[in-house]
Amino acid sequence: MFIFFGVAATWAYLLALFSIPHLQQALGPKYWWLIRNVGMNYIAYAFAVDFLKDPLGGGVKHLAQYLPFAVLAIAGPGLRLVAFVHRVGRKWNRSTYRTG
Repeated sequence: MFIFFGVAATWAYLLALFSIPHLQQALGPKYWWLIRNVGMNYIAYAFAVDFLKDPLGGGVKHLAQYLPFAVLAIAGPGLRLVAFVHRVGRKWNRSTYRTG
């Protein structure tokens, strides 16, 4: 488990490092987008694994404390996916209206 969460911590440090404007510009927008999306989704996945592991093991108090974070860890990437599909759909619709 240490390796799994160690990779998530490495992503967090990598994202923090490339948040420095000069390094972000050197990386370029295409690779910054890729690193940001892969990193954020891996971190969200690591949180979801932790929050959803044995949710009823600690009783109702444990469930009440962890459930909001588990929902957000799942909803965040889902909302990003919906936004991406919406954005691609709008671009596709605009391109279909352009005829010769």
